[in-house]
Amino acid sequence: MSQIITEQRVKDLFDKLLIKDTSGKKIYRTIFCAESITAGLLASSIASIGGASGVLKGGVVTYNRHVKTKILGVSGELIDDLTAESQETTNAMCQGIRDLYPDASFM
Repeated sequence: MSQIITEQRVKDLFDKLLIKDTSGKKIYRTIFCAESITAGLLASSIASIGGASGVLKGGVVTYNRHVKTKILGVSGELIDDLTAESQETTNAMCQGIRDLYPDASFM
């Protein structure tokens, strides 16, 4: 894993999701998580912050190759050729969650 999920990183992410509209009203952008080796740690960490329901809309834990291919549409060949932990597989997972939840601000 290239970056470790820490409480401070999650809080920083949460703060970055806060924007203000032209009238100054606070608006949170939304996030959906597609996780693998973190097994839901990111979504759980976000959910532990007050007000998280305005930001975290959902996600999937795709720890297993089969789930990555069936739920997120990640190519089995990509996983076989480059591993489930490769940047290319991660990118494909992000695209898969975007396809499932196109109204989210971030994945």
